Amino acid sequence: QPSPEHPGVPGAKKLGMEHMAAKGVQGRAVMIDLHHHFGETPRKQVGYNDLMRVLDKDMVVVEPGDMVCVHTGFAEVVLRMNRNPDIDVLNASCAVLDGTDKKLLQWITDSGLSVLIADNYAVEERRWELGPEDCGHGALLPIHELCLFKLGIHLG
Repeated sequence: QPSPEHPGVPGAKKLGMEHMAAKGVQGRAVMIDLHHHFGETPRKQVGYNDLMRVLDKDMVVVEPGDMVCVHTGFAEVVLRMNRNPDIDVLNASCAVLDGTDKKLLQWITDSGLSVLIADNYAVEERRWELGPEDCGHGALLPIHELCLFKLGIHLG
């Protein structure tokens, strides 16, 4: 519903980050270490099957309400660049979730996770260089669309 500050503009006022910042958030966090399994190069798009193998090997269980943290190693790559980032290297480094994998999207829905966090640009593969004509009628960031707009799951 529109707010007094922005009449005529709908929004999800109760899901805003400002509410989380005001009081903080706590809960059970689960780490999924993709970096350990896939390294830094070449970039690996991780779909449902790869993710399930990692969870099984590391004996990680995601329960409803968990805050899921995905370690890709991306932050370490950025820090090694010592304030002189190489965009080509960054775009070819570390694991990313494959938002085009329908089974992965269904797992996110079914798992009941409450927050999805990663140490990379956008949690999922960034397809921003593609235009809508390249992606058909789908979202350029399908995990964002699912989590933020359909499920109310925060991304970090």
